[in-house]
Amino acid sequence: MLIVHIGLGKTATTTLQRSVFPRLRDIEADLSYNDPEFIFLCRKHHLYGLSVGEKSRLNAILGEAEKTLISDESLVNWNPRLWERAADHNLELFGEDAHIVITIREPLDYLTSVYQQMIHQGNVKSAHEFFVSADLYDKLEPVTQGMSLEYFDVEAFSLKRLHDLYKKRFHHVSVVPLSKIKEFSFLAEPLGLSEHSVGELRKLFETAPPVNVAYSSLAMKLTFARERTLRFFGAKTIGSNDRAGYFWYRRYFCDEKPVNKDRATLYWNLPLSQKIVQFPGRFLGRLGWRRFHLTWRSFMQNVVNTYLPYRKYALPADVAIPEDVSRDNANYFCLYESDSGQTGAAARTAPATSTAD
Repeated sequence: MLIVHIGLGKTATTTLQRSVFPRLRDIEADLSYNDPEFIFLCRKHHLYGLSVGEKSRLNAILGEAEKTLISDESLVNWNPRLWERAADHNLELFGEDAHIVITIREPLDYLTSVYQQMIHQGNVKSAHEFFVSADLYDKLEPVTQGMSLEYFDVEAFSLKRLHDLYKKRFHHVSVVPLSKIKEFSFLAEPLGLSEHSVGELRKLFETAPPVNVAYSSLAMKLTFARERTLRFFGAKTIGSNDRAGYFWYRRYFCDEKPVNKDRATLYWNLPLSQKIVQFPGRFLGRLGWRRFHLTWRSFMQNVVNTYLPYRKYALPADVAIPEDVSRDNANYFCLYESDSGQTGAAARTAPATSTAD
């Protein structure tokens, strides 16, 4: 039994991965969850492909456990233009009998969260510049890195299309709206979990501490003000997109394989210069002040969000999201949010369209 939770991102994936899924091993002793080497090979396959030896190793890891759960939102690909290619890669990795789980949320909330996540990662640009039409994306694509989400083609964002891509490739596809994740039917049915076990998972999910909380409206304003100041002096924030190419090159071709070492061992093996850089954060962490790491993102999320009035950020009203895209996604989401929505294997025969609210 192989269950693969591919995302979407921004649907409580971090909470599930940190606070819920690891505890499943206490319930299912023969369950393997997110083996580091397995995740490493999956991500490498999406970017570069695997050698014959690496494919053999991936299959060997998969065969070591009777039941396996994989949860990694990068597998679906954050870029809707690349969803079909990612689906093909996932079919090659997992086979058509894998149980695919797709978690979704209200479409406008999702788009807002994806945009804010890019801001969190230091890729600071206006929403008008980030969300583009299909025609403009075609013109921008040749000069982007391809492996990072620099622009978002809103016309390619279709929950129905995403679902159809996986229904065509896999026998079992579950679509789970954010509000129904806590029911854990996508795990209870394939794993045969008892009501008591589901109740334990629900408790873990509902009591998990909040993680990666989106910037408030004030935090977003402060971030853009900081960026304007930097640009006045001819500088800019170095974001994840600026480092993506070299980061992935080092990870996959410079022998930076995942290893099972504790943080202290890893720290003491670092060069002296890196030890000095990391020492203040480690020192504060030892004092119980880990949440106040000296980074802009941490300051916005843990200080501005927490100690100043929090008002949810909203996308500007004039961001170019076509009306038909908004309507179709909202209708499709409502199909699964309502009692008439279907999940599990039944999702293969779910209606292609739904009536308006």
